[in-house]
Amino acid sequence: MQPLNTKQPSLPYIYEQILSLFLAVVVLQLTTSNAIGRISFPSEKQTDSITLLRIKNEIVGSFAQDVLSSWNGSFHHCTWEGVTCEHGNDRVSALDLSSKGLQGTISPFIGNLTFLVRIWLSNNSLKGKIPNELGRLVRLMDLQLDNNTITGEIPRNLSACTNLETLSFALNKLEGNLPLEFISLSKLNYLAVHENLLTGPLFDAIANLTSLRTISYSYNAFKGTIPDSIGKMQNLNALKIAENRLSGVVPISLFNLSSLHILDLRRSIPNSLSNLTSLTILELGFNNFTGSVPRHLGYLQNLNVLLLVYNYLVDDINIISSLVNCTQLEYLDVLGNDFRGSLPTSVTNLWLSIGVNPISGTIPTGLSNLINLEHLDVDNSEFTGTIPSDLGKLRNLEWLVLSSNRLTGMIPSSLGNITRLSKLYLGENRLQGSIPSSLSACKYMLTLSMFNNRLTGALPEGLFSGPAKFISLNFSGNHLEGSIPLEISAYSTLILISVDLSRNNFSGTVPNYFARLPMVYLNLSNNNFEGNVPIIGVYAKLGVVSLSGNSRLCGGISKLHLPKCIQQKEPKKRQKTRRRMSRALQLIVPITCSFVGVVILTTVLYLTCLRKKKRSISSGSVVMEGMKALFKVSYSMLFKATDGFSTENLLGTGSFGSVFKGILMGKMVAVKVFNLQHRGGSKSFLAECNALKNIRHRNLLGIITACSSMDSQGNDFKALVYELMPNGSLERWLCGPGHLILLQRIDIAIGVALAINYLHHDCEIPPSSSLNLKTPIKVVQQELRGTVGYAAPEYGLGSEASTDGDIYSFGILLLELMTGKKPTDSIFKDDLNLHLYAKAVLPDQVLHIVDQTLFENDEIIVVEEIAASVVQVGVACSNHLPEDRMGITKVISKLRAARDNLIKARQSREFERGE
Repeated sequence: MQPLNTKQPSLPYIYEQILSLFLAVVVLQLTTSNAIGRISFPSEKQTDSITLLRIKNEIVGSFAQDVLSSWNGSFHHCTWEGVTCEHGNDRVSALDLSSKGLQGTISPFIGNLTFLVRIWLSNNSLKGKIPNELGRLVRLMDLQLDNNTITGEIPRNLSACTNLETLSFALNKLEGNLPLEFISLSKLNYLAVHENLLTGPLFDAIANLTSLRTISYSYNAFKGTIPDSIGKMQNLNALKIAENRLSGVVPISLFNLSSLHILDLRRSIPNSLSNLTSLTILELGFNNFTGSVPRHLGYLQNLNVLLLVYNYLVDDINIISSLVNCTQLEYLDVLGNDFRGSLPTSVTNLWLSIGVNPISGTIPTGLSNLINLEHLDVDNSEFTGTIPSDLGKLRNLEWLVLSSNRLTGMIPSSLGNITRLSKLYLGENRLQGSIPSSLSACKYMLTLSMFNNRLTGALPEGLFSGPAKFISLNFSGNHLEGSIPLEISAYSTLILISVDLSRNNFSGTVPNYFARLPMVYLNLSNNNFEGNVPIIGVYAKLGVVSLSGNSRLCGGISKLHLPKCIQQKEPKKRQKTRRRMSRALQLIVPITCSFVGVVILTTVLYLTCLRKKKRSISSGSVVMEGMKALFKVSYSMLFKATDGFSTENLLGTGSFGSVFKGILMGKMVAVKVFNLQHRGGSKSFLAECNALKNIRHRNLLGIITACSSMDSQGNDFKALVYELMPNGSLERWLCGPGHLILLQRIDIAIGVALAINYLHHDCEIPPSSSLNLKTPIKVVQQELRGTVGYAAPEYGLGSEASTDGDIYSFGILLLELMTGKKPTDSIFKDDLNLHLYAKAVLPDQVLHIVDQTLFENDEIIVVEEIAASVVQVGVACSNHLPEDRMGITKVISKLRAARDNLIKARQSREFERGE
């Protein structure tokens, strides 16, 4: 007889567990079945439903529960938020809950969803460990858990998921080694574990994975050397292993990888880099590099970005002349090293940052030949002489940083010719003379800094009366005088305004209008201001305002410790005048009050009659003049149609109202209810009505009728009724479970472009009227103009709505269609946005950014060619300056050409295959 294994559970215990599971199934059946009392064992499909509910139980947070509100027995699980099912058998094949604000842990029950191919849980706040049960998912191809707070080790049994192609655990708190068992993941092409706490050998687990295209290990504690076998990874195009604990030398075999486009080592700069002729991005910044820069970098003719920022490199600044053959170079940053000598004129054309280096000499006038230069940063160096007036020829310059040098002379008025200039830093030099009034022509100016110079005179009249919208002004430490221009008061709509006028000779009263501006810092100290200090706005925020060193100020909040203001006795002549005015007022006020009373009484009587007249209308609805509605509707009809405007029928909410789906007269409709409490809500309703009555286009959402009535509480009620687009929003198709092939996306773009062309050229309505667009596959994109990320930059500076703004919004939409990324994606921070993200890969590196699902239906070479042409249009439409944007007619022409080329490529492929 075999000895009894005491570690095994007893039979009663097993029976108890089976019974508990059975009862759980019964309870679920009773709560979700329409026929109570008919109990059946769950099928495989029902098992997926049960599993999803168990996964939901591990998710916490009110926001997350709102996101998962559809996860209940009232709906089929294949319709639940973030759930995609395999066609034909209703088994869950994809779980996409990225960026949904999820908290809690990943349930081990996820291992029961055995048909899963894709799991996307990125950009949440999930914690706990990665469940070992994921190793059961043998069909899994894509696992993305990046940007959470997941801890523990990476499960070794993930190696059983041999179909894995994408694995991303970046931006978590994982520790331990990368499992050696991963060597069996032969199909893996993307591996990202950067910014964790991982240790152990760097390449042992992936040494033979020749299919890898991207390796991102940066910011961990990996040890060891880069093996010579890395030369076998012929598909590798991105290697990021910076900020680890590596040792040894970089093997020569690495530099034979002609496919490598991105290399981020940050530990050595070998001469062999010149072999990487396909390299487009080279990041070597923020390290302890010493020595000089390899002269052979000039052989990298495809190089687009070179970062050597903040190291200990010692070299002649003329080294950048060796990069003259790098014709694709757009971004050069050698900030914070020990480069010396004089600045050459043979430098890059778009972005040049060479500050915080002991570069001497004068600023060469030859820089004016770089007509495409956008960014010039030579701050904190040792430049002498004057600012060349020829710099005014750099019409494309957006940033000019010359601060912390030894520049002398006057500020050339020609800088006013650089109308695109948004940031001008001239502080900490020895500049003299007055501030040129020509700077008022720089209509995009945001930051103007001239502190610690020897400037004299007053702030020029007109400097603040132009179209520029300053957010930061620093004129401190000069010899400026006079009063503060009143024009600054026009900027009451700006936010985070910082003003430093300290250590000058300004006089007059403290500007009251500063109290109305939303300022984060105001320094008026050490001047000659006088008079009463306000007690509101920025003046009431101790620590935000500084007024010291103005001996004739009084009043203000008590914490400023200023003396009380003494009221001077009025002269006798002024007293007599005031008494005459008092007698006059004694007569005028009663007469005026009587007149106003009559007007108010008349108005009340008129409005009362008007309300009675409105209530006498049988339908309670008024259709706007000129709109040929099919039928009239009342508030009660719309209330019933939308089930009381229930949250279950809510399609979306915007600044001026909410949209509900409903059934009206047997037809599916979308009801847009205007928020009349919102300022401008009523005007928006009227504007939309006036616009809609004039438009007729197949790609614009059709209006059915309108309702202007009162709700059950007697409040004004206004709504528009549109035809319902059953396929939902474009966001749902781009970010949800469905996929749009490349041809569909181009068709969508053409459809929207045609609608915009109609609005701009063939319809008598104001531009950018926030109309609803629909495409040939009936996808709705609502109110692009006012949406964060889609609104044109000039709108943030106070510009009126324009056709150029519509083009910008369309350009961002086009880039979203191609990349699958929203302009508000978490990767877009600091100065990076969707436009720059796409622009950086043009013309021949588009495959790095396009939506990977586009490769499912078309060959890579076809996607690359067509997507590149479409992305170019998107970039051209979303240029920062309105005058640089592509016209809608040209847009349509280029998109149609791209569509034709795609169809021809498909037909050619089918012909070759004999299909």
